[in-house]
Amino acid sequence: MTNNLRSESIAASVEYAIPQSLTTRDGVHVDTRDMVWRMGPNDLINWENAQSFPLRIGAPIKSYICQQLMDSAAGTARATFWRLVGGLQRVPPEELEAIAAGEIAMNLFYAYKSALENDPNISHGTAKEMQSSYRRWYVWCVDVGFPGFSDEASIELLDRTIGGSSKGWAVLSSDPDEGPLGFVQDSCLEAAIARSFESIDLLCSEELQALTAVMLSKSYGLYGAHLQLINDSDYRVDVLSDGSEVHWIDVPRLKKRGIRARVGVRRRRLGSRLASCIATLRAVNERRRRADGGILGPTGVGPLFMRETARDGLVGPVLEDHAYRWSISDFQSAMKKFCESNELGFRLYPRRLRYTFATRLVEEGCTPLELADALDHTDLQHVMVYFDARSQIVRQLDEAMAVRLAPIAMAFLGNIVAGPSEATRGDDPASVIKFKGSGSELLPVGGCGFLRNCGLDVPLACYTCPKMEPWVDAPHEFVLSELLKDRRRRESMGLDEKLVQIHDRTIVAVAEVVRRIASGKAGDGQKRNPM
Repeated sequence: MTNNLRSESIAASVEYAIPQSLTTRDGVHVDTRDMVWRMGPNDLINWENAQSFPLRIGAPIKSYICQQLMDSAAGTARATFWRLVGGLQRVPPEELEAIAAGEIAMNLFYAYKSALENDPNISHGTAKEMQSSYRRWYVWCVDVGFPGFSDEASIELLDRTIGGSSKGWAVLSSDPDEGPLGFVQDSCLEAAIARSFESIDLLCSEELQALTAVMLSKSYGLYGAHLQLINDSDYRVDVLSDGSEVHWIDVPRLKKRGIRARVGVRRRRLGSRLASCIATLRAVNERRRRADGGILGPTGVGPLFMRETARDGLVGPVLEDHAYRWSISDFQSAMKKFCESNELGFRLYPRRLRYTFATRLVEEGCTPLELADALDHTDLQHVMVYFDARSQIVRQLDEAMAVRLAPIAMAFLGNIVAGPSEATRGDDPASVIKFKGSGSELLPVGGCGFLRNCGLDVPLACYTCPKMEPWVDAPHEFVLSELLKDRRRRESMGLDEKLVQIHDRTIVAVAEVVRRIASGKAGDGQKRNPM
């Protein structure tokens, strides 16, 4: 059997996440096994010219078009199909076969670009549009973890100037839609995670999975393919001699080719909040398995991210282990819903969180060798882009900017109260939070609704904690002024940017308290029960 799109098998459909049928964004049913897909009176896709494509090139195109049909207008998907297939069919078949036999890196782009430039019927403008579509497709393939597609090539493509629109390292520095999360976006995401974790017992299974996926990807730079292969049994707890516990997760390492499979693990230590999310999710999974009589593959291994129903077409001793695993698109959809439900106002997906993770490590002073280990790269050249893109400019932050950022960054998560009489623990002197500025005495600024000692840095950690209950008449303006003064002092000393910015999130949170009190919105937060 020829290894091309025409001979696409069930196993290939599973590996490349190609559904047997789908419903477009406009509500039209499409049977993806047909040669011609009709999405409307003027929109159709004919796969005849793509049937000879090597499977490792044709199947990713088919999967991408499926995703576009579900997320975008039919005309957009049709135009993308034409640009990809129309360009690649101009590449000599033997060249496509040779490329598909190895790593699908920049060699495919160069072949595609050359074919367009050598065709007198393709205008310069059309060629640029086609190359832009190719770039989006290729980066998406890397994002979902298709075999053979190179993370390094995706970074190189994102750095290219195509059609006069220079992406440069904007994608890896400040692009608001594609690049690492900026300060405000990161603050919004942290606030959303904190709110979701605060009500973890009220989350449905899908919401809990989405929260766990976002936290894992943000904490360790994991692709969807990593998340997909994590099992319940990869979570471990070690009890030390003093009775304390250390929580771990074994992150799968992936092989480059063939059906995605684990080729070992990297053990990562978990923070208490993420460990709690995973433990809660495992308990939910166990209840579902007992209720449904198992939901385990032939090896008896259960996935951490588990579907409600089995995926169609997964048969045989290897594929049945994947029957209840989330697909790559499930992770993308879950993160999209997480953003929407928390009104974040920006896009979130595993690749973007991976860029954010890597960028933060570089900002914190890690070496190329340490970053390569964290990202599980075997070659240092693959991580140098993050060092080349590092900004040497210390972010500026003053009182006016802090007040402007405050309602957007959502750093303050607590509930403003009139005074101790309205506080959760108003009758407990130990709950009072105090601040000491330069040359001042300890000044009470609010109360803590937490029933136990959290052990965090009081009061700097308090303003970003959901249990913080600032008092209306407390000197929050003084707190803000002192924090900004200390920031300017560290900046004037020429300290590292991370030391200058270490309390920026707290500064923005205090600014939000000041803003709410000044605008008469004290107490507009939700009253929270103590833990």
